[in-house]
Amino acid sequence: MRVGIALLAVAAALCGVFGAPAAAQEGALGLQVISVSGDAFPYAKAVVAIEDQGGETPPLGAEQFRVTVDGAPAPVQSAELASSDAAPLDALVVFDTSGSMEGAPLAAAKAAAHALIAELGPQDRVAVMEFGDEVRLLQDYTADRAALAVTIDGLVAAGNTALYQATADAAARAAASTAARRVVVLLSDGADFGGRSRATREEATTAAANSGVPFFTIAQGTDLDRPYLESIAGITRGRFLEAPSPGDLEALYAGIGRLLRSQYVVLFDASGAPASDVTVEISVDAGGRTASAASALHLDAAFAPQLIVEGIAPGDSVAAEREVRVTTETGVAPTRVRWYVDGAQVFESVAAPFVYRYDPREAGAGARTMRVEADFGPIMAERAIEFSAAPAASGGGGFPLAPIAAVAAVLVIGAAGAWWFVNRRRKGGAPAAEHLAPLTEQMKAAARRVVIPQHATETPEAEAIGEPMGVLISRSGSDIGREYLVGGRPVSIGFGALCGVRVDDPELATEEARIWVRGGNLLVHRMTRLSVIAANGVSGGWVILEPGDTFDIGAHRFEFKLLPAGAPAPEAEAAPEPAAVPKRERKRKKRPEAPPAVAELPSNVIRMADLMPKTDGGFTREDREQEAS
Repeated sequence: MRVGIALLAVAAALCGVFGAPAAAQEGALGLQVISVSGDAFPYAKAVVAIEDQGGETPPLGAEQFRVTVDGAPAPVQSAELASSDAAPLDALVVFDTSGSMEGAPLAAAKAAAHALIAELGPQDRVAVMEFGDEVRLLQDYTADRAALAVTIDGLVAAGNTALYQATADAAARAAASTAARRVVVLLSDGADFGGRSRATREEATTAAANSGVPFFTIAQGTDLDRPYLESIAGITRGRFLEAPSPGDLEALYAGIGRLLRSQYVVLFDASGAPASDVTVEISVDAGGRTASAASALHLDAAFAPQLIVEGIAPGDSVAAEREVRVTTETGVAPTRVRWYVDGAQVFESVAAPFVYRYDPREAGAGARTMRVEADFGPIMAERAIEFSAAPAASGGGGFPLAPIAAVAAVLVIGAAGAWWFVNRRRKGGAPAAEHLAPLTEQMKAAARRVVIPQHATETPEAEAIGEPMGVLISRSGSDIGREYLVGGRPVSIGFGALCGVRVDDPELATEEARIWVRGGNLLVHRMTRLSVIAANGVSGGWVILEPGDTFDIGAHRFEFKLLPAGAPAPEAEAAPEPAAVPKRERKRKKRPEAPPAVAELPSNVIRMADLMPKTDGGFTREDREQEAS
């Protein structure tokens, strides 16, 4: 009778391994998300455990799983049993070999470990660690079952109980594993005793929480630190299990082995993640019985696809124009690509093919560094190439890069001259051809130096900040007092029409910086133009701001404020209405609207109409003279 009661207790403990069951009735399902990783980005990989209280769950496929990322549906690519998937397990088995385990308790623990290993797949690896007075790693991760058997059978009980140190060391060793699935199974029959742990209770708890590895803590005996073992299991998304007697350990460990072997690996599309830290919810439907659970997914640059940059190789000497093309090893297309030369942004593209034509004459001869940044949803990849520019001489050699503003000024002066001659001709004074010829040649030469942005026909949408997480308050400048929302998605700040944070100040660059909120801070990645580097010797860089900090862009100073969690985002302020003017003034200053064909051009394309001299209110000097008379 006692054995039957013990087995029922073990079965009840195993029912809690998979998380809270969907319902208490017979046949209910339970689901636990063990881990979610973005190492296959743009796909994410979730390891889930499923409990079927009605018996053994039939094989499940992708059609039985549903995944959402921050509430938005994410297509499921595949769902397979972990034992049949290329996702081997690394299990660290930690034994309490203190003096109180001598005899039957240690013998039962050894038999339990053999039962656990027997349930694992042949590709799964196991490591063995013991703790008494000291913590020792007796066998590192291996799939050699014979070596594991020798190590386990050689365990001897003696000494005190360095439980806290064993937790910290196990967390560090398990976290170092690169396996797709990892677990720690830690057995203890008592509390930390003898002052042998170098780690404190709090330090051990923190180490376990930061490891990202679930702990299955097994309590055997009566003199236990039950709250500690329960807390370690809880904060690591593992489970606390209790064996009433040493004889119950074998069935308990075998159940854990079956659990680990029956985990599913669910592959889903995470490319639409709006930020680097998102909530993932996974649900399963097995014959009308459902269960669901949620976890967090963190994405960073380590998960971004590797960039392939073609056209310029490291160490090249570039004498003529080169087409620099950006692709990825996986074929996954980025959402945006930016090119920088010596720290200054020179081009950006938001649609394939991602190509930039580099002209070595723009910056003259010398050593150069080209850096390419590519956005893949919320994460970014980059690649830098060092080369030398050696532009070929052509009619007196290459010319240094002139700012676009200077080129535009030449065109404006030329256009103004042409307008003056035309206006003079209206009064009967036609200019001589020899006066017009030099001006025409100057305009042609200037036009040849204007770089028309590539993909000029593209009409991309303005950037979206994602979920509002903070606000920028203008403390100085022409927009003083105005507020701009910022979120977890990187966007540009500047005068450009597509900027996620657009400041209505033509003195600013199209893109001054990239900004976004992460971990309660504002990240600012400044962009610097080649002309600014040439004039001031400054370059871009990273700045991390805390709430209340300020930063300057041009004549503007912005203060960063973090929105309270759950608070509604403030509405963006509308641009102020122009002051009322007399009817006559409105008539004089009214300009005809641009024809549709011109108005639809992207804002970054230089139009000749924009370079023509503007008259006062649309009237010529001759009109004003006639009105005055």
